[in-house]
Amino acid sequence: FMAGSLTYDGPIIMQGSITSPSWTQEFKTNIHLTKGDFKFINPLENKYKIENGAQIIVDNGNAVVGNIYGRKYRVEDKDGRVGIFQIQEHRTNISAPNGKIIAEDIVNTVSLFADTIIVLNVEQDSILSAREILFYGGKLTFDCIIKLKVNGSIRFFENFSIQGLSGDAIIELENGKKIRLFDLKTKKIRDLSDEFISNRENYSKDATLVGNGFIITYDMLDNLSKKQETKQKTNWSSRFGFSKN
Repeated sequence: FMAGSLTYDGPIIMQGSITSPSWTQEFKTNIHLTKGDFKFINPLENKYKIENGAQIIVDNGNAVVGNIYGRKYRVEDKDGRVGIFQIQEHRTNISAPNGKIIAEDIVNTVSLFADTIIVLNVEQDSILSAREILFYGGKLTFDCIIKLKVNGSIRFFENFSIQGLSGDAIIELENGKKIRLFDLKTKKIRDLSDEFISNRENYSKDATLVGNGFIITYDMLDNLSKKQETKQKTNWSSRFGFSKN
């Protein structure tokens, strides 16, 4: 599918890839479902993709797709100035505000918006916004943003190495608070406040919030330093032999 708009009051099952023309905004690809799911047939096996600034909106259903690519490139200055370039962006957008987006790799200027997002890898200026976000891959680059809704959660299922998950990636809460992924990669589960973890003995002393599918809740992120502050107060008073009793 390439170029133009399509609105449909029902589900769509598609075989093939979707792109959008670079030379026009007027005829860019825009697919809108008011009901039902948008699905590719075996997208991973068939290597189907959505790319180049196409937009898919699923009002009341799920979007089950494969790889999603945007496009960003340099163009020469329109006034002909030598050595001056402008950035041309064709951001690919997938939206399922009341459902799930299930995809593989999200690469180079892509935005996803849904209630639940399930992805493999996320790279190069991509933005994910949802209540529940599940990462099954081992790559998240420094220039990506995760926007988490109130009462939501994030899970990283990588269980071998989290080196490919950049500590400079940003998690942005609905209240505006921003947290570097580095803070989660270095935060030990056992150091969480008691109100967020009741079975801390089930985790190794070196286990951190990122990896192995641990559920990182919105409230945890909003109060990430709570336990640390409590420990500092306790250690300070204990040096002088004070106690609460």
